[in-house]
Amino acid sequence: MYAVKNDDTVRYHTLIADTSELFDRSYAKHGGKALYMSSMGLESMVLMYMIRRNIPDTTMVTIDTGRLPKETLDLISLMQNDYNLKVIRPDDRDVDDYVQTK
Repeated sequence: MYAVKNDDTVRYHTLIADTSELFDRSYAKHGGKALYMSSMGLESMVLMYMIRRNIPDTTMVTIDTGRLPKETLDLISLMQNDYNLKVIRPDDRDVDDYVQTK
């Protein structure tokens, strides 16, 4: 079993407090007009959870390019209702054109 070092615990709690303070300032400045763009990666999941707890009326958005793995699409499906996640789906031709230029 991994034992959390005291320094790690202090750092963790400091990060949580700092992030919560950032959410509070954002809400005070923008109210319900905040938007979070998610990559659906691990860090995004943590931030989405924290945002939902601190600023529940924040709009959360992700992009489905039509090239995402099944696991990500399954996660998006789960998150759409619980997190009011909006999904942007660009035209396939636009995605193909963009990929070909890179």
